[in-house]
Amino acid sequence: MRLALALLAAAVLAGCSQDAPPVSNGEESSGLEREIQGFSLSETQDGRHLWDLHAETAWRIPKDDRIHLDNLTLIFYDNKQVQDSRLTALHGTVDEKTGMMTARDRVVLISEAGDTLSTEELTYDKERDRISGPGYVRLAKPDQVVTGLEFDAKPDLTDYEIRHDVNITLVDRDRLLDAGH
Repeated sequence: MRLALALLAAAVLAGCSQDAPPVSNGEESSGLEREIQGFSLSETQDGRHLWDLHAETAWRIPKDDRIHLDNLTLIFYDNKQVQDSRLTALHGTVDEKTGMMTARDRVVLISEAGDTLSTEELTYDKERDRISGPGYVRLAKPDQVVTGLEFDAKPDLTDYEIRHDVNITLVDRDRLLDAGH
């Protein structure tokens, strides 16, 4: 599956897109190998649709195994191939060898249940089907808001763990009750 992702990503980046500028000759200051506007990538496993990735811009740098992304949207699907959650971020990368994805800067993941996770950086590990991040996270649910540092969760936010400095604010109708005080 990793090979299929790498081959697909390489084919897309090396493809003959009308929108893509010519390959850099190495003399340009950007060092870009290829830049694509309107980039899309999908992942399936055993015929099941796992996710769709869309980015306003994607590019590679020579000798770097990562596809760099700007203004990205990542849509996760459940076992019935129905949308589970939607992640947006200003920047990100996809490692062509491992398939690991990292989203950075104004990362927001909204589940179909309406739960909203906000952070500045997270990584999606497709082998574990988990998202995780090292920094501050805010998870808003209908009955509570949980904040803390360092998290691990399923992409649909049905199972999550926040490991440090956890603060829970319970929501009771129109009143907020601070569980930490």
